[in-house]
Amino acid sequence: MSIDIDKLEALAKRTSMWGQASTIIALIARLREAERGRDAYEDMAHGMSADLTTMGEERDALAAHVERLTSALVKIDTDLEGRNFLEDSSLRDTCREALADTPTNSLARLKARWQVEVLQHMLGRARRNGDRAVVDAVEESIAIELRRQAGIGEGAP
Repeated sequence: MSIDIDKLEALAKRTSMWGQASTIIALIARLREAERGRDAYEDMAHGMSADLTTMGEERDALAAHVERLTSALVKIDTDLEGRNFLEDSSLRDTCREALADTPTNSLARLKARWQVEVLQHMLGRARRNGDRAVVDAVEESIAIELRRQAGIGEGAP
């Protein structure tokens, strides 16, 4: 049911509405505020829908690219089969490691690399500025994370 708020407001102003005109006008103001809120949510929903569409397209493009790279690695691995390489040849190992990895592990590794870069940057800056407290805090943060990854408790040496 759609209410024509402008007509309702005009009616309330023209008549005393049995002494309730101020109440009706206050309700009309609340209705207008609710409409503005609804409109804002509709705009936000349209924007989010567009963002989700874009993210879906990007995800599909990345999935296709990963599939293509995986196929290329399988071909390289197959082409290298039976060839004599040095014992420590890393090309084949690199291909096999990449093929054995999962997207979740790859993402975790990438995030960890970003965190290390940020911590190294902070540590370098703190050392250059002579800020011993920051250096100690970053080093302790790194130690805590390494202990966590190693499964070692907080009290371990």
